Amino acid sequence: MPQHPLSGQVKAGLLVLLVAGGALRLWGIGAGAPYRMGADEPVVLQTALGIVKSGDFNPHFFDYGGLFFSLHAAVSSVAFLNGAMDGRWRSLDSVWIGNLLTATRIATALIGTLTILMVFRAGLRWGPRVALVAALAMAILPPHVRESHFTLTDTPLTFLVAAALLLSLRAAEVRTYTAVAIAGFVVGLAGAVKYNGILAVVMPLVAVFALPRAARGRAAAIAVAAAIGGFLAGAPYSLFDLPAFLNAFAALMQSYNLTRPVTESASIYVGHLRNWYSWPGVLPLGLGYLGLGVILAGLAIADRRVMPPAPRLAALVLALFPLAYFAYIADHGSLIYGRYLLPIAPMLAIGFGIGGTGLARVIGRRLPSLERWALPIVLVVLVAPQIGVVVTWNREHDRPSTLDQTATWLLMHVHEGQVVAMEGAPIQVPPRLVLRRVPRLTESTIDQYRAAGIEYLVATSEISPTLGAPGAFSAGDVAASRALLDRCTRVQTFEPNAVRSGPTVAILQLPAP
Repeated sequence: MPQHPLSGQVKAGLLVLLVAGGALRLWGIGAGAPYRMGADEPVVLQTALGIVKSGDFNPHFFDYGGLFFSLHAAVSSVAFLNGAMDGRWRSLDSVWIGNLLTATRIATALIGTLTILMVFRAGLRWGPRVALVAALAMAILPPHVRESHFTLTDTPLTFLVAAALLLSLRAAEVRTYTAVAIAGFVVGLAGAVKYNGILAVVMPLVAVFALPRAARGRAAAIAVAAAIGGFLAGAPYSLFDLPAFLNAFAALMQSYNLTRPVTESASIYVGHLRNWYSWPGVLPLGLGYLGLGVILAGLAIADRRVMPPAPRLAALVLALFPLAYFAYIADHGSLIYGRYLLPIAPMLAIGFGIGGTGLARVIGRRLPSLERWALPIVLVVLVAPQIGVVVTWNREHDRPSTLDQTATWLLMHVHEGQVVAMEGAPIQVPPRLVLRRVPRLTESTIDQYRAAGIEYLVATSEISPTLGAPGAFSAGDVAASRALLDRCTRVQTFEPNAVRSGPTVAILQLPAP
């Protein structure tokens, strides 16, 4: 790595960013636990707990890579041991997924915090000032802060991609097969968390061009072989249970291969990126394009700002993966979520650092009286909206919810053996309470619910036309919902207010036969 002696101020600045970034990610980390979970958290936790309870390290679920489940199986084991020492349970039979939620979320938040360090270390190739600004950009990036609160793949994947970036830059500097192999291996681990992480192999493949011409072919083969080895090391049952893996992978791909114009997908993703650097609903969305412009400018001049050796290759390592990754997900845009873009966030953060410091340099040259304050002014303009988004989201996320109240009420008032039907899947409950999830309550009749042994219905304003805004539903849906709810006895209603968030929830008891 190029030598940049780190002053005490730089070290202190990094420490402040790590502490602040960690605090933002740990703020409200246990909100909603153990009942209120995010999308896909229940299946992740159930798979990890299944590994712990059975001792079978085959996840038997291949929508994500096996390394991700092994990680949370390890975290779950530590959580169990800690709970056993505290006297909370005597055996694994007493544990359900809600008991593991906070521990696995903390692990995700810590991984998200370590990503800031990876970005800083990679950014040092462009100087300590760029590295600090890049670390700041990563520390406060709203989608990364948000996703670091949940037990999902996106944050660990982003960390491993950032590590692969750092190791690929190093491989371009030291120019050895070993360095290329290590970078490739980490890429494989990224793929073993979430399959699209394997696209990061672009970075070590670019780095091999730093080696002598005669060694490049062998180095590229080593990078690919190491990536395959890393994938199999992290997700061995992709090979040991090959038919299940291939069938699950094929089924998964069908969700991403439905027809949608690439231009439409790309436009939606650009909108997500714009929102990363703005404050939707508070400031004009166009402000986000200013942040994107700074990033693109930074990536464009990266080869002129990086320190030797291999400045052009370092710039390509930085910029090529985001382009390739964006093109891939835009071409497979049947399912589009902003969090799918997170693997390119470390590169964008470094682009932000290069572009932001470059803009401050230009301002300082043209307005010498502002030279000292140019960078602080640039950063305030660019990052203040993101800080506003992050603080606002964290405060809202940390509020009590009507869904928390719903779960608590059900556990207190519904007896063992009674069955509850609930619209959607907003909460989880211990196994002693039978909670059946239905897309919408009006899809079955009172007689059908009785025949299924159901005694309570739970309606939410997010789905129920009666509790939600009537204008969002057809007249027929509203009438059917009202007819169903009118025949039941409303035993409890929870509504959001200044203290608690969430939807309006109505708990209904079926009428006697």
